Amino acid sequence: MQVLPLVARVRAWPLILRISIAVGLTGLALLGRMHFLNELGSIRPYLTFYPAILLSAILGGAFAGAVAASLSAIGAVMFIPELFQNEGPEGILAFLTTALLLIAVVQLATKPEQERTEHKSGEHRDFQLRQLIKQAPVAIAMFDRDMVYLAASEQWLQVFGLERASIIGRCHYDIFPNLPKRYIDAHRRGLRGEQVSEEFDSFDDHGGSSKYFRWQVQPWQGVGGQTGGIIIISEDLTQRVTAERALKSSEHRLRLAVEAGNMAIWDWDIASGHIVWNDQHFCLLGYEPGSIEPSYEAWARRVVPEDLDKIEPEIQKVLKLGNRYSAQFRVRGHDDKVRWIEAFGQVTHTPDGRPERMYGIMWDITEAKTAADHRELLLAEVNHRAKNLLAVVQSIANVTAYEGDPKTFAATFNSRIKALAACHGLLVRSEWHGADLEDLIRSQVSYLDKSQDPRIEIEGPKLQINALAAQIMAMAIHELSTNSIKYGALSSPQGRVGLRWEIDPMAARFQLHWTETGGPTTKVPEHLGFGSAVMKDDVEHALDAQVSLSFPSSGLVYSISASLTSVAEDGDDPLLARPLARALEVAVTASSERQARWRQR
Repeated sequence: MQVLPLVARVRAWPLILRISIAVGLTGLALLGRMHFLNELGSIRPYLTFYPAILLSAILGGAFAGAVAASLSAIGAVMFIPELFQNEGPEGILAFLTTALLLIAVVQLATKPEQERTEHKSGEHRDFQLRQLIKQAPVAIAMFDRDMVYLAASEQWLQVFGLERASIIGRCHYDIFPNLPKRYIDAHRRGLRGEQVSEEFDSFDDHGGSSKYFRWQVQPWQGVGGQTGGIIIISEDLTQRVTAERALKSSEHRLRLAVEAGNMAIWDWDIASGHIVWNDQHFCLLGYEPGSIEPSYEAWARRVVPEDLDKIEPEIQKVLKLGNRYSAQFRVRGHDDKVRWIEAFGQVTHTPDGRPERMYGIMWDITEAKTAADHRELLLAEVNHRAKNLLAVVQSIANVTAYEGDPKTFAATFNSRIKALAACHGLLVRSEWHGADLEDLIRSQVSYLDKSQDPRIEIEGPKLQINALAAQIMAMAIHELSTNSIKYGALSSPQGRVGLRWEIDPMAARFQLHWTETGGPTTKVPEHLGFGSAVMKDDVEHALDAQVSLSFPSSGLVYSISASLTSVAEDGDDPLLARPLARALEVAVTASSERQARWRQR
C-alpha cells in the first residue's frame, strides 16, 4: 500500500516525463535482450520487453505503456534482425497484442485506488477552500450547483446582515427571494463555466438598505474537473460611494456659495507655474471663462500698474515667509472699466521650506469702495454743512433780535427755523437730489396753518428744483407768507394770494410770481428788514436771478426770473455739482452785511 502513493505522485507528473520513463525502460530492455539474454531468443524472444511495458503502464499510465510497447517492437525489428526473421510479422503482432492486454490489466488494477486517491484529494482540497473562504478578509461565498451555501466569509455575513448558522446548507434564493433577475442570470452563466463580473452595482440587502458593490462570479472545479458550483466575490463600495456623494454634495454647496458670493478662486502650483481659476476669476479680470490659459502674467496684465508695483513685493514677501496674503488693488478689464478687487491667500511650503502652492480667493469690492468714498465725502460735506447751517441759524438769531422785543423774537425765530427744517426734510428724503417745487411751497405754508387755505392758489407745472434753489426759495416763500399774514392779503378774510410759476423751454427760463389782492391797502415800507433782504438779495445772489418786489395799493407783487439751469435739478450729485453750503454762505454774508447796516442806524 506504500507503493500506491508513490505511483499516484509519479502519475501526477507531466506527460513528457512519464514518456521519458517509458523510453528509458524500453532502452534497458533492448540492451538486456541484445547482450545478456540473447541465448533465450529462441525460447522467449520478447521476454525482456514485457517488464519494461508493465512498469511504464504502472508508473506512466496507459499512454506511457503503449509508447513502451511500440518502441519495443520497433527496436526488436531494427536491432535484432534474426528475431524478425524467425518470428515474422505474426510474431510482432502477437507481441503487441500481449502488451496491450498487460496495459489494460494494469489500468483496471490501479483505477479504483486512483479514484479513491483523487476523491480524498478533492475532499481535502474542498475543505481547504472552504476554510480559506471562511477566513477570507473579503466578502466571498461558495455555492454548489443548486446555489446552496457551502461556505461564506465573515465579511460576507457582515455586509449582507446574515448569520452563518442560518445560511450554510440553505439555498441562496431562499434567503434572498426577491433577487433581481440579472444576478440569477449571472449565477447560471457561472454554473456553465463562465466568469461574470460587474464593476459597479447596487443591491438591497437583507435589512432593506441599499448597498453598492463590485462583484465577480466564477466557477469552481470539483472531482473529475466538472463544475461543482460557483464562488461569488463581492467588494463593498457603499462607504466609498457615500463618501464620494457627500464630497460631491459638499463641493456643490461650496460652488453655490462661491457663485452666490461672486468669489473668484485660484490655485497656483509655484514650482510648475500651473494655475487654476474658476469662471468668476476670469470674469473679474475681464476675460471670458476659458478664453486664455491662467497664468501669473495674465493676472498681472489686468492689474493697474500703479497698484501692481505695490502688491508684487508683498507677494514675494508672502512666498518667502509664508504669511497670509491680503491686498486691495484695481484691475482694468477689456472694456477699460476699472474695478476694485480684494484678495486673500495662503502659501504652503515643502518640508525643506520652499514655497509649494499658493491658493486663495478674491472678489469685487467696487461698490463697497465707492460707497466708502461716498461716505467719507458725505461726512466731510455734512461737517461743512453743519458748520454753515449753525452759522446761518446764528445769523438769523442775530438779525431777528433787532426786529422786536424778546417775545416777538422767540416767535419769529422759531418760525424761521421751522421753515428751514421743513426744507431740509424734503432734501433729506430725496437724498439731496433737489425737491418738488409744489411740495416745497406747501411745506412752508403748512407751518403757518395755511396749507389748505382756499385763499392761497398754487399753480404751475411739475418741476424738480435743485438743493440750492430749494433752500433759498423756501426761506423767501416763508418770509412772503409771514408778511402776508401780518400785513398783507392773508390778514383779511377777503384777501387772496396767487402763487404761480411757469417754464419757457425755448428760452430755458423759469419764472415765479407771488401776487396779493383783496387785502389792506399796501404801502411801501420805510425800510427793508431781514425778510425783504432774503426775498430779494439772497435770491439774486444765489440763483443769479432778476427779482422784482413792488408794493402797489392792490397788494404786494413779487417775481423771480432765472435761468432754468440755475433752478432745476440736473441729475448730478448735489454734493459734487452744487454744494449746498454755497447757499448758506450767501445767506451768512448777506445777513452779516444787514446787521452792520442796522447797527449803524
